[in-house]
Amino acid sequence: MRFSLPLACALYFLVATACQAAPASRDSVEQLFSVMDMQKTYDATFEAMQKSVNDAFLKNPQLQSLTPDQRKGFDDGMQRMYVLMRDEMDWSRLKPEYEQMYVDTFSQDEIDGILAFYRTPAGRAMIEKMPVMMGKVMQLTQAHMQSLMPRVMQIMQDSMRDANAPAAPASAAH
Repeated sequence: MRFSLPLACALYFLVATACQAAPASRDSVEQLFSVMDMQKTYDATFEAMQKSVNDAFLKNPQLQSLTPDQRKGFDDGMQRMYVLMRDEMDWSRLKPEYEQMYVDTFSQDEIDGILAFYRTPAGRAMIEKMPVMMGKVMQLTQAHMQSLMPRVMQIMQDSMRDANAPAAPASAAH
C-alpha cells in the first residue's frame, strides 16, 4: 500500500490536533490558587519587597544626611507610595489577570500535576518558604545592583556626553 504525501500530511495534522493538550480550566486554576494560598503568598511577597526597598534606602548615604524634618517627609512619601502600590496591586485586582495567564500558559494536565505536587509535603514547604526565598533573592539582587550602580551611572553619563558632543565635521575630501 502506498501513501501519497497529501494524505500523510492530512493524517499527521489530524493526529497532532487530537494530541494537543486541553487548556486549563478556570476552576482548576482557582483550585491551584487556593492550594497555593495565593493571597497570603502574594501579600508576604509584597511585604518582603517592601522590606527590601526599605533596607536599601536605609543604606543610602544620602538618606543619612537628611535632617529629622527631611527624613519625616521622606518616610511619609514612602508610606504614600506603599499605600498606592498596595491599592493598585492588590491581589483582588490582579487575580483575574493571573488566572488568565495561568489558563493561557498551562494545560489542564500541567495544572493537575502542579496541584498534585503542591499537595505533597515538599510542595507545601515550597509554598510556605517561597516568600522568604523571594525576599532573599531581592536582597541579593539589590546588593549586586548597588555595586553595579556606579558603573551604570558612569556609562549613562558617558552616553549622555557622547550624545551631546558636537558632530565631527564631514570630510572635505571627495
